[in-house]
Amino acid sequence: VDDADVLSRIADVIQLNINQALTDSGYTHPVKGSFLMSEAYTYIQIDAKVKLKTMFISLPFFTEYSEKGGSYFTIDYKSVLGY
Repeated sequence: VDDADVLSRIADVIQLNINQALTDSGYTHPVKGSFLMSEAYTYIQIDAKVKLKTMFISLPFFTEYSEKGGSYFTIDYKSVLGY
């Protein structure tokens, strides 16, 4: 079975479940019964700052970026992924 086929079937089930829940709900919602997974998006963002102790790394590349010649190396990382 192809992975794309499995993901497509999972998306169909999610779409049906959300539309059913919106239809069964007691409140008025603008997308009631018309939720489409093909129009849904999910995003995640990560911000990280990692400080590593450089026990054995004494190469110029690492010491240039370490804090004031100390034995720690800091990495700032930020990423956003979506589908």
